[in-house]
Amino acid sequence: MEWLAIVIWLLIAALALPLGGGAALGRGSLAVQAIAGVGGFALLAIYVIVGTNPATLAWVACGLGVLGVLAMAVAAAGLTSDHEGGGLVGLEGLEEHVALLAGVQLPLFAVAALFTMLVALEIGT
Repeated sequence: MEWLAIVIWLLIAALALPLGGGAALGRGSLAVQAIAGVGGFALLAIYVIVGTNPATLAWVACGLGVLGVLAMAVAAAGLTSDHEGGGLVGLEGLEEHVALLAGVQLPLFAVAALFTMLVALEIGT
């Protein structure tokens, strides 16, 4: 279970860094998800490598997964909203691509939070 969770966090971290650049579009939640993605991967990797007990690092990584879900939900809602003014002129296509990646990453954060919780509870290991 630990290695599956690490692979999912690695996918999240790989998507989080390019999406973090979307913070330049005025979406601070994209910067938050980048920190949550890279931080969750790093904490879970340290937990698995060192094998610390109690599972504090795994629980913090699980919390970062939940934070990532919330940040991506806010970002996706803002990027796809027609009512919110503040989009930069000429960058509508870029916002659509960032919203697509946000829609891909949102369920990944949810799955990573679930698997990290299972790792912290030592279920399936």
